[in-house]
Amino acid sequence: MISYAESKGIGTNLTTNGTLLEKHMEDIFRSGLREIAFGVYKGEILRKILPQIERFSAERERRGLKRPRLYFDITLYEGNAGEVVEMVKLAPEIGVDAVILHRLFNVYGVPPEAECLSDEEEERLFRELQELARRLKLELYLPPKHTYPCRIVKRGVFVAVDGRVTPCTYLLDEGLGNALDRGLREILHSEEYRKFVRGMKEHPICSRCRW
Repeated sequence: MISYAESKGIGTNLTTNGTLLEKHMEDIFRSGLREIAFGVYKGEILRKILPQIERFSAERERRGLKRPRLYFDITLYEGNAGEVVEMVKLAPEIGVDAVILHRLFNVYGVPPEAECLSDEEEERLFRELQELARRLKLELYLPPKHTYPCRIVKRGVFVAVDGRVTPCTYLLDEGLGNALDRGLREILHSEEYRKFVRGMKEHPICSRCRW
């Protein structure tokens, strides 16, 4: 699917836990994948996959390739705030190109003890990380202030493998139509889509989301 999308000029990226990275190294290089983000939220999880990421990065350099770009994708919450700085420090050491930070999506399916950082905690951590990134010459992407409609809905939609379209990967039951039947252009100009965007502040999930 990646090779097909790239052959049509569509940029591809993948978020993964990285546990099978080395096993599929050759397939990944051959596919033309542009970006891989390693989704982590604890130092112990990251340490388990570090050797694979390091070997992948070394092989990319050996082949003289720029792709795929490698990212750490770190979920921020109260339980890992003290580890994030150390995780970011590891990125340039093993050839990771950039770090993306995002807030916890804690609306459903998340243990109740997992809490988002307060605005003050977030601000202090972001200042420290920005200074660290400058010293390391590392690309760092911080989550912007949450707005309505959110940046996710403004910039894209989620299309499932069977063509079902929803506004967000976390709203799988919020059907907007099927891209295989109607096409994305028609769906994005539909009254269903406009109605959803207008009502995001009152939506039972979106109204509680800070992501």
